[in-house]
Amino acid sequence: MLLKQFNIFLTIFILLGAINCKSKDTQTQNPSVEDKEASDTNSENRSYSDMSSADPDEKSKGPNLKSSMKGCIKGDCVNGFGVYVYENGDTYTGNFKDDMRNGEGGFIYSDGETFKGNYLKDFRDGKGIYTFSNGDKFAGDFKNGEITGPGVYTFKNGKVLTGNFTGNGSTGSGTLVDNGKTRNCKIENRKLICE
Repeated sequence: MLLKQFNIFLTIFILLGAINCKSKDTQTQNPSVEDKEASDTNSENRSYSDMSSADPDEKSKGPNLKSSMKGCIKGDCVNGFGVYVYENGDTYTGNFKDDMRNGEGGFIYSDGETFKGNYLKDFRDGKGIYTFSNGDKFAGDFKNGEITGPGVYTFKNGKVLTGNFTGNGSTGSGTLVDNGKTRNCKIENRKLICE
């Protein structure tokens, strides 16, 4: 009788051991939520500065690596130097004062146009260079955000117009240099009219 009870006990012990081993194998194959959180935390501890340019995630995201980030993404965008990304994808990099663009800065518009120059109370003001998406470029004076005053308009085809502009560049007059030839021209409703 004692031997029979021992065999039953031994059988139960072996079965419990087998069930326990099977349970551990299952946990290894299907980790618990706690195990997943621990492994996720460890993988997220890698900083962006540790990433090489060969990181496949970084390459797949291309130039829009920070496209999901909006607002002040770097520096001091209230009273200092910072980088601010607007809802439409435009990006300003430069100086801020009282939560406004103020001083030297650069603006990259989502359509590919750019501005580099001076700002005053959130507006382009003073000297600056505006590059249009078609390749034309204006270098000159800005006031309250608009092209106003003397400047040089360089067309993508190489023609250069030097003159005075008003109405955000929609009107003005000046001298056009085209293949070494000089002509007096004016701008009306953004159309160039030469003699």
